[in-house]
Amino acid sequence: MQKITPILLLLLVAAVIILYVDRYAGSQNPNTATAPDTTAAEFNQGKMGAARIGYIRYDSLVQGYEYHQELLSKLEAEARALRQDLDQKSQAFQENVTVLREQAGQLNQQQLQQAQQELQAKQQQLMQYRNERSQVLAEQQEKLTQLLRDDLTVVLDSIRQARKLDFILTKDRSSDVLSARPAYDITETVVKALNQNYERPDSVRIDTANLP
Repeated sequence: MQKITPILLLLLVAAVIILYVDRYAGSQNPNTATAPDTTAAEFNQGKMGAARIGYIRYDSLVQGYEYHQELLSKLEAEARALRQDLDQKSQAFQENVTVLREQAGQLNQQQLQQAQQELQAKQQQLMQYRNERSQVLAEQQEKLTQLLRDDLTVVLDSIRQARKLDFILTKDRSSDVLSARPAYDITETVVKALNQNYERPDSVRIDTANLP
């Protein structure tokens, strides 16, 4: 067997050391490491600053918006008028049914069938009238809701920019905001802006930056 000379042994040891350094120490070279996400790092370190938040009490806002209350009152009046009209028509129909029952014994088969058909036609007309009027009221209610949403969006965007807010939240029974400091409540400011816009022509908008 051929013996390993001291020189050859030293060369082998040196080669092993070089491989070790290249494999383990080289993998930790800062030039090849992946750089962290700068945005995430700044956020985690709190360098992005605290968010500025305001909230509105939606129920109070709706009650305080005069234009919305005016349109809502008109819509409610139409609904009451429709209910009264339907009650009168339904009462008249029931009276006709009662009369037919009382006179049924005096009518022959053909007259009775004709009277029943006329009552059925009146009943269908009454139901169709009720459905059509109810549909009209539902469409008006949807338009009123959309109008409030549009008006509110314009005012909220203006106030958010004027006050440099990041978020405007809603606090009511159905929202996720269960409790909040009154200092963040901007409901009165929003209601004031809505009412002032309502009192002015469409081409004139108030300066929300000067509102309290």
